[in-house]
Amino acid sequence: FQAEDGIRDSVASRGLGDVYKRQLQAQLAQARSPEEYVDMLQHGVTHFPRTALFWRLYAEHERSLSGPAAGLAVLETGGSSALPWCRCDPELWRVACELRRDCGRREDELGPESKALGRAFERAVAVAGAAPDAAPLWRCYVDWCANAAPVGLRKRLRRSALERACLVPGDGTEEAYAELDREARETSDRELKDLVKCLEPHRVAARKDGVARSQLWHAARHADGDELGKWRIVVAYERASAPKKSTATDLLPAETKAAALHYACGRRRVAAAYRAACDANAGDAPELFLEFAAWCGDDDDAPFESPFDVDADGPLFAGAPAGPEAAARALEEATAAAPTSVLVVAARAALLDRLDRPSEAEAALEALVDAAPLTDDPDAREGELDAAPWALLERHARRHGGKEAGRAVFARTQGLRASKKLSAKIYEAHAALELSMNGDVDAARRTFELGLSQRPELLLANDATSVSYTHLTLPTKA
Repeated sequence: FQAEDGIRDSVASRGLGDVYKRQLQAQLAQARSPEEYVDMLQHGVTHFPRTALFWRLYAEHERSLSGPAAGLAVLETGGSSALPWCRCDPELWRVACELRRDCGRREDELGPESKALGRAFERAVAVAGAAPDAAPLWRCYVDWCANAAPVGLRKRLRRSALERACLVPGDGTEEAYAELDREARETSDRELKDLVKCLEPHRVAARKDGVARSQLWHAARHADGDELGKWRIVVAYERASAPKKSTATDLLPAETKAAALHYACGRRRVAAAYRAACDANAGDAPELFLEFAAWCGDDDDAPFESPFDVDADGPLFAGAPAGPEAAARALEEATAAAPTSVLVVAARAALLDRLDRPSEAEAALEALVDAAPLTDDPDAREGELDAAPWALLERHARRHGGKEAGRAVFARTQGLRASKKLSAKIYEAHAALELSMNGDVDAARRTFELGLSQRPELLLANDATSVSYTHLTLPTKA
């Protein structure tokens, strides 16, 4: 019942809760009975669901006692807690794929069993295949492709896996290039020979990059302080190392494919860094999700060609999520991780509006209003609600429903305003809307005056507010 010594997950320190988690990991090695060991693991996956080690040890333990179906049940029961889109842990995904492989039966023709297993492998390498320690996961996938996949697809699947694995800098992935090179030497396939030759310089660069990359990832995963800062270094390194898309038009077919593989590998590396950073910091750093969503929207790659239904898992399970739908899903995950973050929800609502999905944007803003985040305004009373969610909802309603729809949202705040539970900024926000979107100077002036009668400190809050009010009270020229 001995857990691996020195293994630490990538979850950032979060005070006393993180201390308990570390203690539990140490106690696993000292369990006095199978029952106590299982109790510890159950406690781990229940109270620390973002710790991959607990899920993996629990699944492996159940497999050793009751077979692969029992181990797989642990992970499937855990659902998105066990294997979410951002769980960039190659060993956990490898165990999940092995369990599914051992539960099924081999099919010589492409059928339900092989489709499900192939999709599981593709999901695994998409999420964790670009991590620097992903070689065992790729090795497991290549072995299945070569020896147990549907007969007619084995050659194609194996080559595709090797082509994607050979350019990932890290420990052991150079084996993938060695296999491709050996096959090229032993075959008369001119296309493969040319491709391997064109991949050689990229492979050499990846090998040189592997040591530094592995060290950065290791430092972030095993950080004992400033975990967010170390993951930011990883993200910055991967983004700086990512190649630009080739625009050359005079390349040979093999050169074009090699350049495309190199570019795709770079994007998968960046995606892996963001996945790991988001998983480690979750609701404590919502800006990571915003950066990831913006990065997703920077590109719109062609979908990966696969005989398996890889698109069914959604855009975040692609190796390198790209396009506005992937960005929208990233912001949806950000909202789940930080439901009271005005910045995150505002970004998500704005993107949904651009995607012509106003009802979803409204639902997101209503959820933010219901979450009732407190204001961080130093001039506000203690315990006051932030006015920004209401202001965002009012602007959305005005944009899609007209003047009265926006004003109706402001009217909904009457009770909160009367009891002074809502930040006085709500008056300024509504006055600004009346002026900028409705063009109604009188309504804006009346809003300011109402605010001043109920919250006189509004005028003294800052100079900008004073200037705005003074402008509104100046007599208008005939």
